[in-house]
Amino acid sequence: MTNITKPIGERNRLVSKEEAKAMLERVEVVENGKEKVEETVEDKVKEKIVVGFSGYILYKDEAEALKSLAESYGKNVDEFYGDYNSGKCYFNIRGNHVIGLWMTNQGLTEIPEQVNTLTKLDTLVISSNHIKEIKNIDNIQKLKVLDVGNNNLKTLGDISYLTNLDGIFVYKNKLSKKEISALRRNIRCVFE
Repeated sequence: MTNITKPIGERNRLVSKEEAKAMLERVEVVENGKEKVEETVEDKVKEKIVVGFSGYILYKDEAEALKSLAESYGKNVDEFYGDYNSGKCYFNIRGNHVIGLWMTNQGLTEIPEQVNTLTKLDTLVISSNHIKEIKNIDNIQKLKVLDVGNNNLKTLGDISYLTNLDGIFVYKNKLSKKEISALRRNIRCVFE
């Protein structure tokens, strides 16, 4: 098992590409049964971690999902993602995981399947689009906040798998009062 050693107190700190490489270079020895095996930085990067994704260290599958989302719009990562007030899509990272994704007013007709790869998301904002059904989020078990307001939803379907959901925004949709009442019984905060 490989351990990345960082000073105490820095475990969830975002680091530069250079700092990431320095941390990974400290990971030199891996226990493999009884023998010790040398690993290079490149081996470790190829295995799980992408160094320097827009200034962050991310797990490879999550970095690839964000890149794929941008490419699906015909843009590179820097053109697609910006800061919260830029009008572009936005993501938030804690540790090595994407925990928040905002894709507001992007003309989406469905939730992109790449979103389902971001299994550590706790916030997903896809408001002000043209989404008609909730799908492609069944792997996101840690989701706490879901904003699907101002879309074309007539029903949410079965979202019972979102067991950690604390808040849902459903304003400006075509949901029945019965469905909103059911949401209120199961979710702490429902914004309609």
